[in-house]
Amino acid sequence: MTKVIFSVTCLLLVLVRSNHAARVLAVFPSPSISHQVVFRPLTQELVKRGHEVTVITPDPVFKNTGAPPNLTEIDVHDVSYKIWQDTFLKKSSKGEKSDLVPQITIIFEAFYQILEAQLKSKEVQALINDKNKQFDLLLLEACVRSTIVFSHIYKNIPVILVSSLGGTNFNYEVLGAAGHPILFPDFFHQKVHNLTFWEKLHMLYTHYQLTKLHESIAELEDSMLQKQFGPNIQSVTELSNNVDMLFLNIHPMFEGVRPVPPSVVYIEGLHLKPQKELSTDLKSYLDSSKNGVIYLSFGTNVVPSDLPKEKIAIFTKVFSQLPYDVLWKWDKDDLPGRSDNIRIAKWLPQSDLLRHPKVKAFITQGGLQSTDEAIVAGVPMIGFPMLGDQWFNVEKYKYHKIGIGLDIETVTEQTLENAIKTVIEDESFRRNIRRVRNLMQDNLQPPLERAIWWVEHVLRHGGAKHLRSPAANISWAEYLELELVLTLLAGLFTIFTITIFTIYKLYFHISTFLKSKSKVKVFCNFLNVSVSASTMSTILYILLYFIFVTTNEASRILAVVPTPSISHQAVFRTLTQELVKRGHEVTVITTDPEFKNIGAPPNLTEIDVHDVSYKIWHDTFITKASKGKKNDIVSQMEIVFKGLTQILEAQLQTKEVQALISDKGKSFDLLLLEACVRPALIFSHIYKNVPVILISSMGGTNINYKVIGAEVHPLLYPDHFHQSIYNLTSWEKLRALYTHYQFKKLHENMAEFEDTMLQKQFGDDLPSVTELSSNVDMLFLNIHPIFEGIRPVPPSVVYIEGLHLKPQKELPTDLKSYLDSSKNGVIYLSFGTNVVPSDLPKEKIAIFTKVFSQLPYDVLWKWDNDDLPGRSDNIRIAKWLPQSDLLRHPKVKAFITQGGLQSTDEAVVAGVPMIGFPMLGDQWFNVEKYKYHNIGIGLDIETVTEQILENAIKTVIEDESFRRNIQRLRTIMQENPQPPLERAIWWTEYVLRHGGAKHLRSPAANISWWEYQELELSVLTLLLELLFIFIVIPITMYKLCIYWVNNSSKIKDS
Repeated sequence: MTKVIFSVTCLLLVLVRSNHAARVLAVFPSPSISHQVVFRPLTQELVKRGHEVTVITPDPVFKNTGAPPNLTEIDVHDVSYKIWQDTFLKKSSKGEKSDLVPQITIIFEAFYQILEAQLKSKEVQALINDKNKQFDLLLLEACVRSTIVFSHIYKNIPVILVSSLGGTNFNYEVLGAAGHPILFPDFFHQKVHNLTFWEKLHMLYTHYQLTKLHESIAELEDSMLQKQFGPNIQSVTELSNNVDMLFLNIHPMFEGVRPVPPSVVYIEGLHLKPQKELSTDLKSYLDSSKNGVIYLSFGTNVVPSDLPKEKIAIFTKVFSQLPYDVLWKWDKDDLPGRSDNIRIAKWLPQSDLLRHPKVKAFITQGGLQSTDEAIVAGVPMIGFPMLGDQWFNVEKYKYHKIGIGLDIETVTEQTLENAIKTVIEDESFRRNIRRVRNLMQDNLQPPLERAIWWVEHVLRHGGAKHLRSPAANISWAEYLELELVLTLLAGLFTIFTITIFTIYKLYFHISTFLKSKSKVKVFCNFLNVSVSASTMSTILYILLYFIFVTTNEASRILAVVPTPSISHQAVFRTLTQELVKRGHEVTVITTDPEFKNIGAPPNLTEIDVHDVSYKIWHDTFITKASKGKKNDIVSQMEIVFKGLTQILEAQLQTKEVQALISDKGKSFDLLLLEACVRPALIFSHIYKNVPVILISSMGGTNINYKVIGAEVHPLLYPDHFHQSIYNLTSWEKLRALYTHYQFKKLHENMAEFEDTMLQKQFGDDLPSVTELSSNVDMLFLNIHPIFEGIRPVPPSVVYIEGLHLKPQKELPTDLKSYLDSSKNGVIYLSFGTNVVPSDLPKEKIAIFTKVFSQLPYDVLWKWDNDDLPGRSDNIRIAKWLPQSDLLRHPKVKAFITQGGLQSTDEAVVAGVPMIGFPMLGDQWFNVEKYKYHNIGIGLDIETVTEQILENAIKTVIEDESFRRNIQRLRTIMQENPQPPLERAIWWTEYVLRHGGAKHLRSPAANISWWEYQELELSVLTLLLELLFIFIVIPITMYKLCIYWVNNSSKIKDS
């Protein structure tokens, strides 16, 4: 009946939505129902939405009849399960911990053999030989890598990999997610927490073994595909470049909080269904149990009767002595040694059974689907891992304290009995698993809705390469820029050799000539210091970097936004005002209060620090920092950071802020702190144990990413202070590394400066800003990942791009009339809020006025004075303009801008091409993005000429591709599952609901580079190797020699 209703529903939806239907091919080869049940909800929902779906599967839902007209299931059951039975089920060990790599080898070999047989089947051959059959999207099973061959059969089709569990390392490499053998182990590792030195070494060796295994399996897969499709087919590694996205059926918290690009989507619990009524017999059995029931199942890939008899006897004996009933999923009609309290069954409705209140504990093999079902039911577990990812999952039971892990090889009656009594009698296990359930089920979108949204996003845009990480599917040598390193080392070695040779020759000739030790000594000392110490430290940093990088109840909220710039404040206002509307009690320390004196809502308190802040900003940054000088970025940013620290210091000393922090009766539930003002973290010391969200009005700095544990790489993921980031030559890469080093040193120096300032106010015992950074829970970034550069980030980083953007408003009558009446259109020019345009060099202003006077367009210029020298009739000036609304007027042809992020966002929304003249901070980075996305042109205020400016204006206006590109970028950036404000509010209230978000904290968060690189482990390993080389080997050789000499003497004597 259910299938009939499903089919009728699908038919109606096909008829209604046929105009939007896409053709989707899903290939899920694994002969395991625990894999297939994850994929079914996705494909069936696509069918319901009217898409035409073809599925190659060993477990079709509709065996013969009843399938909806837009669903085709190609049944490859028999051939697939036969190979699985003959390879994995018969040959692979179960539960042998030391046998993991051979076991995984059998699994992967079986997978490609199964796919090979499926490809040869009559039905699949008929499909791929049908030249009229085309598809718009491929959904491929992630753990069967060779399914990527379908991207060769159906070329130029978007590909989404879907995993019924977590991801393997080869999945993450393809998408460019973070990789680290200890911090981010994949799910084949057996012990991942609280590792000793020897366990870390063992983990590295396992990682190496699995890497070599993936490489050898890739060769087998390539050979198989070449046999079927010819020798010219690309390798599976090359075909992997066709992958657009990766869907993972695991929660980031359970996986280990790995930084991933936005092309990796977590769809945890996709297979979970609403609870159904149990059968009368089973319900009666559970209801009538006096002391409760223990449920035991080892999943679909373990035959329980094949377990060693002595192990089965342990279970039956222990169960017979317990006061609980036992329900055991058993594959035969009889169980040796079964006592009266044990009931067996060949199949049980596990998900619904676990949710019965009488179920006290779940003894499981640790499969991910079984684990998810137990978490939803709130039932503590005892895990006996048998294969694959199950050791990893059971490790997580212990880490989250939701269960106990035992070993089938070493289990005894005593250990089993103790484990059962512990998880049932210790209430903390049940409390913990409920807490984990609450965290994992608290999502902005249900998993199926999230999966469907992203599938249709890919369909709408013909792929998702715009979400592709720069590290996607590149080799470790490319990631480490090995060619650059070797070239640099070769160059340094050559210079070193020539220098030594020259010094030797000079020393020889000069010593001979002078015959004076003292003069020679003086000369040699001069040579010794001739190389700059800073240059040597820079070279050393670059070399070390490449050596070691392998990387809704009302709440009381305090928001601290110290930066005296309206472009920063506008972003925060949107969030704080929405929190006020939702009834939260919000206090804001701000330089630009929304309500100056009256009119503020009763639950909003604004502490105005305008005057003191803008005075320091003017005296430091506005008057001292250069504008538009490309080579002056580091010193410019030093002025900015010092200015912001001095501003915060002054704000802390104001009467109003002092009154706030001295009020012992005032407490808060959440701190919202401006991300670019690091010493604002002092408020997490003033208000201890309060969750902290950092909010940036732009992208993040490397110090933000380090605090939160996102990926940092000076070339692949430069932060927004880099000026040239694409198509770099070797010298430009070296320059980028040097800039990275300069900013690293600047951040370290600023940390000392900030610590000194804070210690003066709060005492010497105050933790450093680096230590205070460990209090951070989340980071909100007002930038789109596409514009930032697709950096892998943990789930604690939330993009809220365009938070400041408002709905379009009607323009003032005068301005609207001016724009409407423009004959050929208008060029709009503004250099933002932090540049005084009249302070620009007079000759540069003259270039603009002269070029504008010769153009057929009107020019609207945001100008700070009443008069503009050289102004022609087609130039109109104004001290303030409603920029966002103005840009959306159809007569605006081009926008000449400083490249600020807010200005850029407004131009993208308006679809107006830009000419960028970067002046400070992140503006060079932003203007680089104009050129990369072909939405504008970048010019240099220092080198601009009349001809260059005129050509740029004519190009962006007359070349329609700029307008098309910016409109396409707008479409992508505006398409989100939720509006940015809704997303920001949801995550803010998520932190409030759970008292923080440390469970989303990356293992790499706020650790030093030597901790990330496991330097202690490396040094100890090196010492052991040296010990072996210089002590063990010589002693062994000495002993052998003695033995040989003595033996030779005995032979000679005899």
